Amino acid sequence: MSQQLNSVRALLRACRPELVTVGIITFFINMLMLTLPLYTLQMFSRVFASGSMSTLMLLTVIAAFAMIVMGVLYFVRSRVTNEMSNKIDAMLGESLLRLSIKNGLLNNASRDAQG
Repeated sequence: MSQQLNSVRALLRACRPELVTVGIITFFINMLMLTLPLYTLQMFSRVFASGSMSTLMLLTVIAAFAMIVMGVLYFVRSRVTNEMSNKIDAMLGESLLRLSIKNGLLNNASRDAQG
């Protein structure tokens, strides 16, 4: 049990930079999720009240830019998590495969003995 706990700690320590990066990116993605509700609120409170087309254009450009930034952040986050999964696979893949084969053989042998 202690060895498993140490391997989990080592794994978390190795993935800490990626986890922090994903957390920061996710924070900004969540902030950018407020773009469309804020855009809608501004439309009703400013544009419809004043009828200003320049305000509408400026709000639309800002909202579009925020949505593009959010898309880029989604892409970057997926790349970081992909790299983190490759790192986890490199660290644990071989030993987990060995253990699953061993457990499969043991379980299969015990089923054959029972029945």
